[in-house]
Amino acid sequence: MDTTLIQSHAPIFALVGLGFLLGGGYSLVSGTVSIARRLNISLLFVSLVTISIGTSLPELAVSLDAALIKKPDIALGNVVGSNIANILLVLGVSALIRPLVFSRKVIKFDSMVMVAASLVFFIFTLAWLDSLPNWIGGVFIATLATFIIISYRVKEVAPATSPERLYHEQEARKFDDTSGMSHFITLTLLGIVGVVLGAWFFVDSAATIARDLGVSEAAIGLTMVAVGTSLPELVTALIATYRKETQVILGNVIGSNIFNVLGVLGATLLVAGKEISPNNFFGDMIIFLLVTLAVTPFLFRFGRIGKLAGGVFLLGYVAYVDWVYTTTPLMFWD
Repeated sequence: MDTTLIQSHAPIFALVGLGFLLGGGYSLVSGTVSIARRLNISLLFVSLVTISIGTSLPELAVSLDAALIKKPDIALGNVVGSNIANILLVLGVSALIRPLVFSRKVIKFDSMVMVAASLVFFIFTLAWLDSLPNWIGGVFIATLATFIIISYRVKEVAPATSPERLYHEQEARKFDDTSGMSHFITLTLLGIVGVVLGAWFFVDSAATIARDLGVSEAAIGLTMVAVGTSLPELVTALIATYRKETQVILGNVIGSNIFNVLGVLGATLLVAGKEISPNNFFGDMIIFLLVTLAVTPFLFRFGRIGKLAGGVFLLGYVAYVDWVYTTTPLMFWD
C-alpha cells in the first residue's frame, strides 16, 4: 500500500491500525496459548511467557516499526509514555471505579523487578543521554529471560493451591480454546499479520498527525501512541474491575511495565542501533521514575489503592499530558 494514502487519511488509518493491533494481539495470544496447551506445556509457563509478552505486543510492534522507519522519538516515547499511562491512567481509572484490593505476596517479586528495571533504565539514560548503545538492549533482553526463568522456577515449586500459582494458571485458562490445531495455527498467523499491519498503519499515521499538528513526534509518542498501545491493559482493567478481579489489574500493569522496559526497549535498541536518544525525554524520564516510586508504597505496604489515590493518579495523568504539550516546542516541518 502506498504510504501517501495513509498520510492523506491519517486519523482514519490510525484508528484502523489500532484496531489491527488490538485484534491481532488478542488473536496471537489466543492462538499461541491454545497451541501451547495442546503441546502439554504447563499453564504456569504459558501465563508467564506467552501472555506477559502477548499483552505488550502493541508496544513491541509499534516501537520496532518506529525504529525501523527512523522514528526513534516515537519508539522511545511509546515505552516511557505507556509505563506512565499504565500506572496513572489504568490504575487511576480502575481505582476510581472500585478500590483495588490485592495480595502483596502475589505481586511482591514482580513489583521489585518493575522498580529495579525502571531504576536501571533511568540510570542508563543519564549515562548515555545522546544515544543508548546496542549492548544495553542485549542486557535488557537477557534480564527479561532471566526474570521469566526465575519466576517460573519459584512459582513451579509453590504448592498447587498457592495464590501466585492459581493466579497465573487462571489467566492462562482465559485464553484457552477447545477447537482444533488448524484453527489455532490460523488464529496465530492472522494475529501476526494484524499486529504487523496495525503497527505500520498506526506509526505512519501518528507521524503524519504530529506533522499536521505542528508538534514533535516525541509528544505524540508519549501520549497518543502510548495510550493507544496501552488500551489492552485499560480494557482488561475495566473488565476486571467490573468482575471484582482486582488482582488481575495489578498483575497486568506490573507485567506490562516490566516487559515494556526489558523486552520492548531491549528489542528496539538491538534493532535501532544508536538512533534512540533519551536527550529529548529527560523530564519525562524523571516523571517516569517518580510515578513508579509513587506506586511502590501501595504495592509493598498497603495492599490497596483507594478511590482517593485513584483520583490523584488520574489527575496526575491529565496534568502530565498537559505538561507534555505545553513544554514541547512546536515543530516546523518541511
